[in-house]
Amino acid sequence: MRCHGCFLSGSCCTGCLLAQNALPVLLGEERIEFARVDDNEPGLADLLDRWKAVGYPLSGLKCFRIETRSTGSVILIYAKTWRIEHLLMAGAVL
Repeated sequence: MRCHGCFLSGSCCTGCLLAQNALPVLLGEERIEFARVDDNEPGLADLLDRWKAVGYPLSGLKCFRIETRSTGSVILIYAKTWRIEHLLMAGAVL
């Protein structure tokens, strides 16, 4: 993590460097464990209720849940539509 000054100046202060060096680092390839539409995600109902309250119902909004394998991270995407595209460079290492 960087302090506010680091973003402005482009250089890191001593406190930030110490904090960064104290954090464990995990380097490895991340993969998607699974991805699914999650109609029971509590955040989806909350989001729909908030928009409906201001007069803009979001009919058809879905929550797409992606969980990663190595870190167990969860990514929630709220969207009405989606599509799968064939990516020619999907297996390439950048």
